[in-house]
Amino acid sequence: MTFNATDDSNPIVVLIGALDELNAELHTRIQSAESDHYLLIETESAETTNRKLPEQLHRVGYQTDLQTTLLPFYELLESRELEAIVLSKQNALALDLMQQLPQALESLRYFKLRADYPFYVKNALLNVYDLSHPIIEFSDAYEGKTAVVLGAAPSLEKLLPWLKQHQEKLVVFAVARLAKKLLEEDVYPDFLVASDPTEASLAHAQDMELLQNKSVLVVQHYSKPALLERWGGSMLYWGPKWPQESKDFGQERNVEVSGGTVANLAVVSALGMGCKTVYLAGFDFCFPPSGETHLKGSIESNHTHRYEQSEQVENYLGEICETTLEFKSAIDALPEQLQTLVQRYGLPNDFELWNLNPKAARIDGVNVTDITSLKLPSSQKTSIDDLQAKLSVESPSGKTAIKHLLTELHSLQRKYRDIKQLCIKTLAASSSSQPDEVLIQKFAKADKKLKKLTHSEDAFIQRFGFKFFTFVIQLTEKLEQEPNNQALTRQYFQTLFEAYRDSAAQLIATVQQSQEKGQFLLHELEAEHDFEALTKLWLQHDKPHRFLPWRLKHSTLAAQAQQDAPAIYNQLQTAIDEQQKQQQELSKNTFAYFTKNAHKIEAVG
Repeated sequence: MTFNATDDSNPIVVLIGALDELNAELHTRIQSAESDHYLLIETESAETTNRKLPEQLHRVGYQTDLQTTLLPFYELLESRELEAIVLSKQNALALDLMQQLPQALESLRYFKLRADYPFYVKNALLNVYDLSHPIIEFSDAYEGKTAVVLGAAPSLEKLLPWLKQHQEKLVVFAVARLAKKLLEEDVYPDFLVASDPTEASLAHAQDMELLQNKSVLVVQHYSKPALLERWGGSMLYWGPKWPQESKDFGQERNVEVSGGTVANLAVVSALGMGCKTVYLAGFDFCFPPSGETHLKGSIESNHTHRYEQSEQVENYLGEICETTLEFKSAIDALPEQLQTLVQRYGLPNDFELWNLNPKAARIDGVNVTDITSLKLPSSQKTSIDDLQAKLSVESPSGKTAIKHLLTELHSLQRKYRDIKQLCIKTLAASSSSQPDEVLIQKFAKADKKLKKLTHSEDAFIQRFGFKFFTFVIQLTEKLEQEPNNQALTRQYFQTLFEAYRDSAAQLIATVQQSQEKGQFLLHELEAEHDFEALTKLWLQHDKPHRFLPWRLKHSTLAAQAQQDAPAIYNQLQTAIDEQQKQQQELSKNTFAYFTKNAHKIEAVG
C-alpha cells in the first residue's frame, strides 16, 4: 500500500467506519481528488465488495489499537494536517476511534524517532575514530568545583562582563555554537559541548577549531561527524562508542543522556565532570516580549522570527511566557536527565543548579539567583591543560588505532552479509508452491539459524530496521489472535526474513561508509606533511574542513604552503567558504524555535 506523498500541501483525510457507510458525496469527492491522501480505517471486515472504489482511497483494517493500525503510515502522518471524518454517527467504534486519534498521532512521533535511528547509527559509526575517551572515566576531574554553563539565549549578553571578570575562578562549559562569540569577547571556555547530529549544526561551528588548544570538546556519540572532523583537540563523549552497546540493548558502558537540546547536555556534562555548584547563564528556554530568540549576532537573530506553534511556560517571576515545543521538551527533559546521572552515573545527589536569569523558564531542580549574591571560589580553578595532557597521553596511536577499528568493522560487515545471504536463500526457497505446512517448517528451521547469527545484536538490528519491521509487528499481533492460521504464519515468516534482509543490507552500506572513512584517515596520515597531496585528498572526499585543524597543528607548514602554493591554498579556502555558506542556508529552516505544524484535526461527520 503506497501513498503518493510528494505534495505536502494537501491534508491527509482519514475516514473512520465501515466501507458500506461511505456515502455518494464522499465517494465523488475522493474520486475527483488530485491527491491520493485518503485513508479508510475500517471498523468492520469487508474483504470483498461489488462497489468500484476510487483509486485514491487506501484501506486498512482496524487492529487491536489505533496506534498499531496507523503504524505503517507513520512517515506520512507525522506532522501533517489531518481531516478526520466519521462515516456514521451510529458507529460507536468509529466515534471512539475519533476520540483516540489525537493521542495515537502523538504516539507516532515516537515511531518517527525510531525510524530516524539509522541516521544516528551512521553518525556513530563514522565517529568511532574520534571517540577514545568516555566521559564517565573522568567523572571526578572537577570534583566539588563551581562551574558556569553558557547557553545561547539573549540573556547571556548582559552576563558577559561578569563572566569575563570571574572566568579564572569558574569551570566554564559552553555550547559549541558560542565559540565565535566567546572568542570575540576574550572568553575561553574550558569545555565546548556539541550534540546536534544534523548538517545544519555546522553553520554554528564557525571558528570552533580556534579553541582546540584551550578547550576540551564534549559530544554525543552520534554528533555530526563533520563537527568532530574539524576539531583537532581533546575530546570526551557521552553514550556508547559502538551503537550496538547501547543501554537499550543491555550493554551500557558509558552513560547515555538523551532528550532536550545541547544546553541540557552542557549542564549534564558539568555535573558529570564532578562540579557541585553549577550556574546557568543564557538559559532562557522562553522568549521575552521583545521577540528575541537567540543571542545577538547569531544566525537566528539576523532573520525574521517565525512562530508556527508555541507553548506557554512560567518563568521564575511567576509570569507566563511563550516558548516552542523544542524548548518545552528541554525544560521537561532536564529533571529526568539529572535523575539519570544519579541513578546510572553514580552522581551524588548533593549538587546545586542556579539560573542567573529570573525571567528564564522555570525548571524543576533549578533554582534562581542573582549574580550580586553569588558565593564564588576564592582560588583559581584547575587549569584545563592538565586534563588535555592526560587525554593526549592516553589517546591510542594513529595508524594502529585506525587499523584496529577497521578490523572490528570488517567483522561486523561479515556478520551482516551472512544474515543477508541467509535471508535471501530462505526467501528463495519459500517462493515454491509447496503447502504452507512444509514452508513453515523450513522457515522455522532457518529462523533458528538466523537467531544464532543475530545473537546479541538482534534488538539492535530490529531497531535499526524499524521501518522494515512495522508490518512484522502487526502480523505478530494477528498471530496472537490466530495462532493456528498457517497462511498467516507463512506470511509472518516471509515478512520477518524480508525485514532482516533489508535491515542487513542497509547496515552493510552503513558499515562500508565507516570503513571508507578509515581508509581516508590512513591516507591523510600518510600525506600529513604534504600540503598538495592533502588538499587533493580533502577536496576529493568533500572534506575541506579538515584543513582547519591541520592549519593550527602545522602552522609553519600552512604558512609555507600559502606562500609557495597560493592557488591551491586559495582553492581550499574557497571550498571551505562555500561549504559554510551552504550550511548557513540549510540552517535557516532549522532554528530551535522553528517547528512544524502539529496535527490539526478537523472532525467531520
